[in-house]
Amino acid sequence: MAHRLVAAALSKQLPGPLHSMLTVDGAFRCRNAVRGTVLVRENDHADHSILLLEGWVALSKTLPSGDVQIIDLMLPGDFALIGTQIVPVAATTVEALSDIRYVHISPDRANGPGAASVTLRHILAACILTTQSRTSELLLRL
Repeated sequence: MAHRLVAAALSKQLPGPLHSMLTVDGAFRCRNAVRGTVLVRENDHADHSILLLEGWVALSKTLPSGDVQIIDLMLPGDFALIGTQIVPVAATTVEALSDIRYVHISPDRANGPGAASVTLRHILAACILTTQSRTSELLLRL
């Protein structure tokens, strides 16, 4: 499931720890991919996360029939855990639906002692809390 960050936090005009982490510190390098690029396929080795800065990304599953079902969309500001160190397998196929710019977050960067890694962990904790809250609200409406 993709987690949404506040879009303003990604603004180039906004000074602050996230902008600094992405552009000044050099701890996290922005990557680009063109439309149609598959970043990772379902069941491939994956132990990383991505933070989408620009464009659209589809997270999809392959059904037993062989058909592909998009189960989530990532928009700018979304974060997705693709795989973990403990279970380094992609649960979904991740494909660029448009030209994209994103940050690939490897475990060593996410778990590192540097200031950028600490800031990242705070941001991701906020994303998880927001998702839990939204899920609870949706369940109450069922």
